[in-house]
This record gives sequence, C-alpha cells and structure tokens, in this order.
Amino acid sequence: LFNNGTLKADQRDRLVGIGFQFSLQDDGWEDRFSELQLFKEEHGHCNVPQKTPKLGMWVTKQRSLFKSGTLQTDRRDRLVGI
Repeated sequence: LFNNGTLKADQRDRLVGIGFQFSLQDDGWEDRFSELQLFKEEHGHCNVPQKTPKLGMWVTKQRSLFKSGTLQTDRRDRLVGI
C-alpha cells in the first residue's frame, strides 16, 4: 500500500507514530538524526560543516527537502524540535 501510494496519510502517520519503518533508509535517517542531536549538544547549533561528510551532506539534503515542501511531516517536526 505504501509503495503504490494507496496508503492514506492518517494510516501512514499512525504507523510512523508507533515506530514503523517503511524502508531500510529509515534506519539511516534515524542514525543521522541521532548524530545531529549529538552535534547540537556538543556545539550548541545545527550548522554542520560540509567537512563533516555524512552528517553535513545529510543536513544539507534535509534543508533542501524542507524548503521544497517534500520533507515528511514527522521528520520535519522532529528536526524543528531539536
């Protein structure tokens, strides 16, 4: 249902709310999110330099998705909450 686009938004939100992951890429997102939380704890901000390869690129991608309006709502909320 998720892959072919027939899963309703409220159904998807409920599944995400209980921790359901739709793909293995979600694991990578969670890893980078945790890294960003640690970065903020250490540095007091989320302006990750590009010289921090994986995290810097990930943050740039999330900002791009946010600006284009294509970042998933739950992810947007979590990032804004940092």
